[in-house]
Amino acid sequence: EIDDLQSSQYLFPYHYLPNVKGFPNFTKIWSFSASYIAAIRLFENWFDEENKEKNGKHQHMDFGCGDGGFIFHVSALKDYKNVDFFGIDFDKKAIRWANQFSNADSFLCGDVMDLPASSYDSGSLVEVYEHIPPSECSKFLSGISDSLKNGASLFVTVPSTQKPTGRKHYRHFDFETLIKEFEEFFVVEEIFGFERKNFINKILSRLLTSRWWYLESKITNAYLINSYSSKHVSIAGCGRIGLIVRKR
Repeated sequence: EIDDLQSSQYLFPYHYLPNVKGFPNFTKIWSFSASYIAAIRLFENWFDEENKEKNGKHQHMDFGCGDGGFIFHVSALKDYKNVDFFGIDFDKKAIRWANQFSNADSFLCGDVMDLPASSYDSGSLVEVYEHIPPSECSKFLSGISDSLKNGASLFVTVPSTQKPTGRKHYRHFDFETLIKEFEEFFVVEEIFGFERKNFINKILSRLLTSRWWYLESKITNAYLINSYSSKHVSIAGCGRIGLIVRKR
């Protein structure tokens, strides 16, 4: 039922709605836009550091890529001339969207367990792990680990236990649970909370969006994105968790 609910949302490629390069940025019909852009910013900062000393081609895999929106936005931010971006997802509708918006050779419909071993220099797992049944998580992480090269790094985001578990999610996470599960296959390098809801961004969200109107400004958009992309050492008040690990 949970998988079917997520699959039904790929009737429309909603991850392409936010605009990461210019104003306006958000959309009334997807309130997650500001937080989604915040995750892209965090990824960009991490990936620039990860990629800057690489010589030759760098192959990056987005695990659970969905409709390909994340890779579309990331690759549009900068000209990563030495990077080949790839994505994999088991949902056929999602992959059809991904291939329509990008290079058809870059997105695969399949299981991470079937990816070639030691093939990718880095990976991302953005808002995916909560969609994996708990009984399958160890096997799923094993498949990701096997497909990465030795020492390759993985960027992860998940929803935190600070907000209710969504209808299309199996569970949300705290620091301890996330570290314990990933440490089976990876060395944890960094963990942090983000998307912290403070008084100001709560008020702004209510003022700018209602049943009758939807408003944006460059100043308020920048504030919300910067606020949500700030890293915090505590999970308190943070709707999401960021995790950076490296293959053992």
